[in-house]
Amino acid sequence: MSDGAPRSGIGVRIQWRVPQQRRDSLGCTNPNMISADRLIASSWTRRVVWVATIVLCAIAILGAVGRTVEVTSGPSALKVSAGDQLRLKGLTALLGAQPNSNAYREAERQVAAITARFNAYPGTTLLHILPGLVVLTLGPLQFLAPLRARFPRLHRWTGRVLLTAAVPVGLSGLFFGVLVPYAGLSETLPSAIFGGLFLLAIAQAFRAIRRRDMRRHREWVLRLFALAMGVGTIRLVGVGLVALGEVEVPRIVGVSFWLGWLATLGAAEWWIRATRPRQSTLPPPSRNETVHAT
Repeated sequence: MSDGAPRSGIGVRIQWRVPQQRRDSLGCTNPNMISADRLIASSWTRRVVWVATIVLCAIAILGAVGRTVEVTSGPSALKVSAGDQLRLKGLTALLGAQPNSNAYREAERQVAAITARFNAYPGTTLLHILPGLVVLTLGPLQFLAPLRARFPRLHRWTGRVLLTAAVPVGLSGLFFGVLVPYAGLSETLPSAIFGGLFLLAIAQAFRAIRRRDMRRHREWVLRLFALAMGVGTIRLVGVGLVALGEVEVPRIVGVSFWLGWLATLGAAEWWIRATRPRQSTLPPPSRNETVHAT
């Protein structure tokens, strides 16, 4: 196709000349061309992805901060902690349960039991939560193209911190989900599968960056971050199930874990394919390439 002139037709890829800043944000290394389907993926869908990312990270971070306060404040003299009371009010409001009712007392028991599991392993809990906060905070920064372009050294160092912090997050998550699950097999199975994928993503992202394969590194970091961010999706799914009247904790945990992680990881895979450079229009990455797409 000559001079970047747009053409249409079956089997013909439409291409335009685009500014350097736009090419960088999309991960296009070709100096003149970018494919039409990748321009579509960069418009309003890009804003939706960022809004969803911020919301899910905020939900996960708020939960992690609350759990950290509970663990570090020591055992409470109350039957349920202050954080448990907030959770209990939300659950009973969704269930429409009145205080002193059977549904209320059952919700109180389950909330306190879940908290007791984390309080029984305070060191492992903090090993899961504190590095998790690092991953959730640094993750979005890794995908800001202007930041990568202007401060490549900062991007590299925050990436190293993120990958390092992700290791204890994955291992401690497997400990809670596989070795001491609250909800039995319905928690163990998805925790083992997605926890294993999380550790695989760490290893593959590290392997790719050591080989200077920026594109594969970007894709595996996206998968890693999607699994971390999936904690927020899991909470939303759980709230939705309770709002629909589900009260069995093993069922809530099982369904929310599967749907939450599958939805977030599926969205990440869609985004990876929508923004993946096309071999027909883009040259292979060079050893000096340091900027990759979000």
